[in-house]
Amino acid sequence: MPADIKARPSGNDDARAKKMQELFSRIEAGVSGVFTSDNYRSYLRTMAKFHRYSARNCLLIHFQRPEATMVAGFDAWKKKFHRHVLAGEKGITIIGYALKSTTLKKPLLDEKGEPVIGDDGKPAIEYVKHSYPVYFPVYVYDVSQTEGEPLPQLVHDLEGDVASYQDFLASCRKLSPYPIEFGNIASPNVRGYCSFEEQRIVVRSGLSQVQTAKTVLHEITHAILHNEGDAKTTAEKELEAESAAFVICSHYGIDTSEYTFPYLASWCRQERDKLERCLDAIQKHAFSVIEQLDASMLELEKAKADRGSLQQRLELAQAQSAIDLTRNPPSQVRNMELER
Repeated sequence: MPADIKARPSGNDDARAKKMQELFSRIEAGVSGVFTSDNYRSYLRTMAKFHRYSARNCLLIHFQRPEATMVAGFDAWKKKFHRHVLAGEKGITIIGYALKSTTLKKPLLDEKGEPVIGDDGKPAIEYVKHSYPVYFPVYVYDVSQTEGEPLPQLVHDLEGDVASYQDFLASCRKLSPYPIEFGNIASPNVRGYCSFEEQRIVVRSGLSQVQTAKTVLHEITHAILHNEGDAKTTAEKELEAESAAFVICSHYGIDTSEYTFPYLASWCRQERDKLERCLDAIQKHAFSVIEQLDASMLELEKAKADRGSLQQRLELAQAQSAIDLTRNPPSQVRNMELER
């Protein structure tokens, strides 16, 4: 049975706070369950094989391929993951470095910093090994640019339909600071993204209505709470966006726990304090979005009811006209009958 998204009163502040606490408890319990699963352990083993890139290289990856999720070098894909880069794929350029060493010749100094004079009467020389970094371009590739053995997936798409789905999307478009578009996304692990540079939200086409609803709310949260200058870490932003989507969906009777709990686990990696630090922002944002969605969908419901009433009145008027025409035909019709 499809979940029915419609305006639902949230109750007073105490009731809302109690409901929110129940949802947060579900999140914490659900994430804890994921941490103990075999699937999570397998996922972590694979993630440990991916190189941890510097903040500068993460920015370079983002600017060149914003939808990238898992990147590795050409050889790393073959040796570690048994996948190969597709022909014709263009690498993502990042900065690699290596330490080189050389031997420097310098005057030997005593404890006072004075040159030491050798037996030959000349300043003594010492040889010192010196290391220095050398920077050079390195090319990496996103998983979407490769094929081969499948990587373990921690999250799987949600299935199911949503009643009043079009009204929900219309209401989301109304409150979103950026336009919402649907289309193809190159990376298979990305369901949607929020581009601050292009000022738009893109959601993958072909997802179920339940998955789309959750993804739209996730990306709207990014658009509202997280600008490019935000000091929060990527993990904190993802925890806030996914938790808020879970809370809002729960308000409308949509259970996203099968997706949300593993997703949150992948970002907090057993550091529960990350999740706890985000709770206040999640609660305020979720309440605000719920109020706006409720108001918007209530307007749509009223407009539909009004249109329905008008349509009913028109149909009744047409039916009455037909009855009147039968009972009291125009004079031309009566004359035609008489002539026959």
